[in-house]
Amino acid sequence: MKTLFCLSIFCITCILPAFSQCLADQKSLLLGLRNSLRFDLSYSTKLVHWNHTKDCCNWDGVECDVFGHIISLQLDQEMISGGIENSEYLFNLSYLEKLNLASNKFNKIQIPKGISNLENLTHLNLSCAGFAGQVPHEVLRLKKLVSLDLSSVDRSHLFTRFLFQLYLENPNLKMLVQSLKELKELYLDAVAISAQGNDWCHAVSSSSPDLRILSLRSCNLSGPIDSSLLELRSLSVLQLDNNNLASEVPYFLANFSGLTTLSLASCSLFGSLPEKIFEIPSLQYLDLSVNFALSGSFPPFLREGSLSTIVLTDTNFSGPLPDSISNLTRLSRLELSNCGFFGLIPPTIGNLTELAMLDISDNNFTGSIPLFHLSKRQRHEGASGNSLTGSLSSLEFLDVSSNNLEGPVPKFFSELGQLRILYLSSNKFNGTVQLEMFKNPYLEVLDLSHNDLFIQSTDSDSSLPMLPNVISLILASCKLQRFPSLHRQSRLFELDLSSTQLKGEIPNWIWEIGNGSLGHLNLSNNLLHGFQKPYKFPSLYVLDLHSNQLLGELPIPPLSTSYVDYSYNYFTNSVPNDIGHFLSNAHHFFASNNNLTGEIPPSICSATALYVLDLSANALTGSIPPCLPKNISHLGVLSLGGNNLSGTIPDTFSVNCNLQTLDLNKNVLTGKIPRSLVNCPSLELLNIGNNRIEDTFPCMLMKTSLRVLILRSNKLYGDLQCLEAIQEWLNLQIIDISTNNFSGVKGIFLSKCSDYNHERPGDGTDEDINHLHVHRFLKQ
Repeated sequence: MKTLFCLSIFCITCILPAFSQCLADQKSLLLGLRNSLRFDLSYSTKLVHWNHTKDCCNWDGVECDVFGHIISLQLDQEMISGGIENSEYLFNLSYLEKLNLASNKFNKIQIPKGISNLENLTHLNLSCAGFAGQVPHEVLRLKKLVSLDLSSVDRSHLFTRFLFQLYLENPNLKMLVQSLKELKELYLDAVAISAQGNDWCHAVSSSSPDLRILSLRSCNLSGPIDSSLLELRSLSVLQLDNNNLASEVPYFLANFSGLTTLSLASCSLFGSLPEKIFEIPSLQYLDLSVNFALSGSFPPFLREGSLSTIVLTDTNFSGPLPDSISNLTRLSRLELSNCGFFGLIPPTIGNLTELAMLDISDNNFTGSIPLFHLSKRQRHEGASGNSLTGSLSSLEFLDVSSNNLEGPVPKFFSELGQLRILYLSSNKFNGTVQLEMFKNPYLEVLDLSHNDLFIQSTDSDSSLPMLPNVISLILASCKLQRFPSLHRQSRLFELDLSSTQLKGEIPNWIWEIGNGSLGHLNLSNNLLHGFQKPYKFPSLYVLDLHSNQLLGELPIPPLSTSYVDYSYNYFTNSVPNDIGHFLSNAHHFFASNNNLTGEIPPSICSATALYVLDLSANALTGSIPPCLPKNISHLGVLSLGGNNLSGTIPDTFSVNCNLQTLDLNKNVLTGKIPRSLVNCPSLELLNIGNNRIEDTFPCMLMKTSLRVLILRSNKLYGDLQCLEAIQEWLNLQIIDISTNNFSGVKGIFLSKCSDYNHERPGDGTDEDINHLHVHRFLKQ
């Protein structure tokens, strides 16, 4: 019998082909599928190469079994936009076990009901594919599914605002897991489920006892996490980020002995984290970030801990960083930004040779950066005390900003061979720093700002850039006194030299950095008085020159700019007539506190993207262009106070007005308060004081969002009857109607003010009403 059995096995293997060859009907279905799909040829890496001349089992994204049947189809990231809704070709691939359509662009169609024909599917991935609507009942027929991914948002963007596209209502989550009992991996990130803690926990744990991965991030779930989840004895990954769990972290989570990933970021968690969570022997990834009321501290870490990622950013964790952190020899990512940690940075961090990302910013660490311990091998080889060869050798990202660290900037930073990002800002570092010391070959971001540092650079005839790969150089509030030698920087995009005691002219070579690659330049708060000529602005996005001593005409900004600040200088003459055309992409334009004269050019109305326009504190004359409030519907802040503008305030505020601040104080404006201001429901501050406005009190603004209303020193008249209903001015906090000609309704205003705890005594006379100055309305 044994011989016959072996012979039978031999005969079966003899008749099987040595390799799979695509069957004709399978090939025909695939070619039909390719021809019916709408996809972008320029992005496709798989479908674009399918053709009838090759064995379809060798096509990209296709896998066959030994008989030539298609069992796997991986068509992710092919930019498919349609042609799948009723595809007879796809849904006749009856042997298919794995189907991946992730990251396509199906334009909000429902998951095709024909999916139920693929009864042999074990793995289905439709994540970020553009499907929308209710998950159809047909999915419930895929009884062999082991892995299901219907996530409708990219995992790297889970905390951005989005609208739910996929819903689990009918069928709901309970029906889904009851039907798919073989599930071991379930990803439903950003699928609308809307369930209470005991409901979704019981639903999953009672029907999918073998579940290893449960990812329900951004599903509109409520808490608390129910202990019924303990029935998932094989659970390895639990991801519930961005749900309103509003509870404590349950102690029983420490009982998942096989848990490798626990991610509960942005879940409104509170209380103290059980220290036992850190001691789960298998735990590799822990993310509790953006839970501001969640507290805790680090326990002593055991040797050979398995943790590779710890993210506690924006929590209330506190205490020292223990020396035993070095026991986490696999740690590659440690993010503790904006917590309450304090004390010295333990030198033992230097033993973490796998550490690639260290962010301890916005804490209260003190002392100096330690000379990290060297390994025994390094000491044996006689490495110098500053050498880091083999110690922190994997570090790519280091952020220690906004602490109380002091002392000189350690020279060993330059020996971190993999370092790309270095933030040292807002500490108490002191001494002299030579920019050339940062010779790290991959360094892209260097931020030394807001320290007590004197920055030097050596002028060199070398044709090589001083910081060869640096994209962002931030030296704000350091001591420079002269421009560093950045002539040959080939990649520099962001340069911040604000508040660095720079004097004289802005050198014209600065506009040529990287052959025009410079996009963000901040030279504000210095002693600069002019531009070395000739000069030509590159395609800047941000140009900040405020608070200098710059003279001459207002420079024309480059067309590309989105943010321009010329305020607090000595620019003279008129605003260029065509300024608006050069601000067509700008969101912010500041030119306040200069010596500008002439009229506001009508071309400013063509800057329709502006959100802030500030020309205050100049000597501008003429009228306000009527097209200004009419054309710029995005405008949120319009500040023209402190000029000599005349005429009336244009009554042209559009119906889609988004204005929040309107400041026209200290001009010579006449006429009436524009009635079209009622089109600005977001208006919070209105200051038209110190003008010559003749009108009655603006009762029409009662239903707006006004917090501050300044009408003082005008020619306003009439009674204040509408202020009798002061409770209807829901947000008003400050009002100044002094030095006007209001009359009548004695006592109403002041008596109502008393209900809101104003502190100025008065007897309710007309004089009190007309000279009421900046009263605050503060509800109890």
